[in-house]
Amino acid sequence: MSFLNTFRKIETLNLKGIIRVAVTASSVLVWLLSSSCTAVPREGLFLVSATVESTPVPNDDDAADDPAIWVNTSNPKDSRILGTDKRGGLQILDLNGQELEYLPLGKVNNVDLRSNPYENDNTLIVATRREPSQLILLSLDHSSSDVDSLQHFDLQLETPYGVCAAVIDAKLYAIVNDKDGTFHQYFIDRERQLSLVRSWKTETQPEGCVVDDENEVIYLGEEESAIWSLDAAPTEKPLLQLFARVGSGKLVADIEGISLYQTKEQTLLIASSQGSSSYSVFNTADSSFVGAFSIVENKMGLKIDGTSDTDGIAVSSQTLPGFEGGLFVAQDGENTVATKNGSMNENQNFKFVPWQAISRALGL
Repeated sequence: MSFLNTFRKIETLNLKGIIRVAVTASSVLVWLLSSSCTAVPREGLFLVSATVESTPVPNDDDAADDPAIWVNTSNPKDSRILGTDKRGGLQILDLNGQELEYLPLGKVNNVDLRSNPYENDNTLIVATRREPSQLILLSLDHSSSDVDSLQHFDLQLETPYGVCAAVIDAKLYAIVNDKDGTFHQYFIDRERQLSLVRSWKTETQPEGCVVDDENEVIYLGEEESAIWSLDAAPTEKPLLQLFARVGSGKLVADIEGISLYQTKEQTLLIASSQGSSSYSVFNTADSSFVGAFSIVENKMGLKIDGTSDTDGIAVSSQTLPGFEGGLFVAQDGENTVATKNGSMNENQNFKFVPWQAISRALGL
């Protein structure tokens, strides 16, 4: 067995820090990482593992879809993960992946949130519902961490898919897209009334979108072709600028969830490539490709399976209990559990990965 093949058989290592081994013959650089990260990039992908998985959604088949992360800055251990079940409602999860509450809101597809710019004691949550075509507005109380449904707004969209929230000039906005490519940007005022401020359309089906509030930029994914950016200011004409195109091994269709990892030093865009069960990372400063990773089985006693066919993702740069450097959450399209006779499928769920494992793998 060759030296390189020996390392290819290593799947997880319980080491702290990074050991770098150069294999001159094949020009491969191998990272030996922490227990939540794999040693060898396989076919251009770095491999990491989840340390937590969530309670499966109550509905079977293709049900779990999109997560959002709320960081409790006063008590980080009481932070919450929201996860949509597009066959029944919205999960409220803790950092251990345990379901604390299930809100039976119907066919909720995507979800996002922002601290309420009008009040300091709560965070506003926006979610799309397919049937009927609506935008749901909820509130998360900062003291109790309780989530309450506030209002449902009828949308002039046939099949609402993705949604992303933004706070621009101390005003709250929700950007909603339709299966036919239509985007509507809504202003939500202090009285929680909705008004359409502008619209645009992509040539083919979109879903994932995210807003960089500080720089006032919307990033959106057109599933089969590209990620686009445009000015988030509602007064600006919505001109789409190419950010990254499918192809060249950097981005694979279908483009599903999109999220931003933001620090003082940089902003990274992570996109879920459903067709390759991988996640591509770009630097928003110059659209440069940083690398790509997949989530594989954690074999260090946790027995948490990897992810496949991911829809939505979410990421936070805030260190949380058990998640050094931040938290990455991904929907798992095929949730499997080990049994005496092999494995079996459970309902879909979400996998939680420490950002430190991803940053080490990508050499950040």
